[in-house]
Amino acid sequence: MAQFLAAGIVALVVLIVVSGWFGQRAAVTQAVEDAERTTQVLAPSAVQPALTRGLVDGRAAALDRFDRLVRSRILIGDVLRVK
Repeated sequence: MAQFLAAGIVALVVLIVVSGWFGQRAAVTQAVEDAERTTQVLAPSAVQPALTRGLVDGRAAALDRFDRLVRSRILIGDVLRVK
């Protein structure tokens, strides 16, 4: 009887660990897909029009304008950071 109980407990622990691992993988995959979709929406509509020659050249004024744009129009809602 004790052997069956021990085997049942071991099986339950293995099932919980494996389920947690699969659940975590699914959550990470979903988060990455959501981030990709958000990027596909925000990049052409908010970021691309703001890419100026001054920004590419590294001019301080252009960088400041772009930084303000990112903080006001990009870092909202679910967007936590920009690389």
